[in-house]
Amino acid sequence: MSKNILFISDNPKSFDLSKDTTFQLLQSSNKKGFNNYYLQEGSIALHKDKIFGIVSKMNILENDDEWFELENTSLQDLNFFDCVMIRKDPPFDLNYYYLTLILDKLSNRVINSGNILRNFNEKISIFNFKEYITDTIVTSDPDAIINFVKKHKKCVLKKLNLMGGKEIKFVNSTEDFLNSIKKYTNFGQDIIMVQKWIKEAEEGDKRIFIVNGQPINEAIIRKPKEDSKIANIASGGVAVKYTINDYERKMALEIGSELIKHGAHIIGIDVLGRYLTEINLTSPTCINEINNFHNTDICGLFWDGIFK
Repeated sequence: MSKNILFISDNPKSFDLSKDTTFQLLQSSNKKGFNNYYLQEGSIALHKDKIFGIVSKMNILENDDEWFELENTSLQDLNFFDCVMIRKDPPFDLNYYYLTLILDKLSNRVINSGNILRNFNEKISIFNFKEYITDTIVTSDPDAIINFVKKHKKCVLKKLNLMGGKEIKFVNSTEDFLNSIKKYTNFGQDIIMVQKWIKEAEEGDKRIFIVNGQPINEAIIRKPKEDSKIANIASGGVAVKYTINDYERKMALEIGSELIKHGAHIIGIDVLGRYLTEINLTSPTCINEINNFHNTDICGLFWDGIFK
């Protein structure tokens, strides 16, 4: 029996087909004979015991210029679908937060769950696995950050709700970094993450996938482009083929076994050297690069696990 899959995502016209994981999931779903649907942005509504929205059947075409078409648009009860895939990119703002609350009211499966997206921030959630992380502080207090930077000499500053290397800042104790820290925290109003600089970052960071609770051995290392310290592909980094080792497999299995209890079926973790730096849950990327390097099918494994 064919499955009906609803995708809640950013506008498909904005997808970069060379690396967008949502596109890979749609293609894989289509190959398995599933029916794909797209929820019109901003149309979801909760009324009494119903959740509905404006939904279109999404046909996947073999054409890079016009790769999809929408048809049969109508107001639809979202409990009709066998699976709801929420694939919206950060920032995780209040509207994203409210969307997860609404989706929690559905009786069908939501991936990743509203609970996991709402309660496991992609930066802060690494503290659930603190044996694998470098020294890290989360605060809005400029003085605490200054003392932390003085202690470690070189650090990385990250916004808690962004992705793809956006607004990452590098500071060291030999610079006049006081004003930049004050600005980065909005003069002590915004909570941020500060991590001790990991020397292995110069060699790139590893993107490792965990699917339906299980580590995927095939992975990539993302290396920074010349004159940059940021390895994210969205920020110009370059992918290199990589296979995870026993230590990384153990780490990924612990993370996957715990987070699947909360509804996380597709996870992309970032690892620098031996250190876990982020747990990507909203819309982790790089499946296309991994599939191409290793001739594997991560999306196929995902669907097989969901509907086994």
